Amino acid sequence: MERTTTREKERWQRQIADAQLRSDTELDKLTKRIMTLERERNLLMKSIHQEKSYSPQIASSDDGDLQYLVSEIRQLASKALDESSDEEDINKIS
Repeated sequence: MERTTTREKERWQRQIADAQLRSDTELDKLTKRIMTLERERNLLMKSIHQEKSYSPQIASSDDGDLQYLVSEIRQLASKALDESSDEEDINKIS
């Protein structure tokens, strides 16, 4: 059975203390980063809220209006594609 010398014990204690210091330092950095991110999130939420209050017509639009607009856009895009393919067919015949 090996005996642990006092010098080895002291070395281990120093290593543990160093690791604890690094851990505490890293924890402090992460805590500060979290606080910074929370402040940024709060500022963004405040900005979003202000934008919504400045644009009541956007905030008051319901899903039905948006679905109608999407449907209209799709119909126009489909019509444009049909017209362009008709033009290609005419050009092939000519």
